[in-house]
Amino acid sequence: MNAATRRAVRYDGVCRTGAGMSARRGVSMIEVVVAMTLFALVMTGVAAMTTHVARSAQFSSIATQRSAALALGVNQLEALPYDSLHGRQGCKNVSSASFPRRECVTVTNVAPRVKEVQFTLTPANTALRPDTVTFQRGAPTPRNPLNLP
Repeated sequence: MNAATRRAVRYDGVCRTGAGMSARRGVSMIEVVVAMTLFALVMTGVAAMTTHVARSAQFSSIATQRSAALALGVNQLEALPYDSLHGRQGCKNVSSASFPRRECVTVTNVAPRVKEVQFTLTPANTALRPDTVTFQRGAPTPRNPLNLP
């Protein structure tokens, strides 16, 4: 190659060397701005999705704690002896760190040997609605183990 072919020749505003290769180096300011704009758009979408996932996880955690507290209260009432149900009637505040709430128990006589138990769980967070579970308990039939059929 001689000096004439190695010399940069300018055609249409683009500086080219002998073999048609571009002699400019680096990145133009417009390319940087376009790349930053695309990056910002992608990151905005990622941030929105992350916020949505975090909020969903928080609501799921609250729902799990609420279901666990409701199941615990109902299981405790079902495990009580039939004659002790009226002693549990009333309301109490539970101030647990994870799920503070108010629990109320109402017991009514439906039939001579049947009681209806209503368990209401009201979260301290007023944005959440109260949950109520109602079930019936019957008195055990008296049996004498010595009287076999």
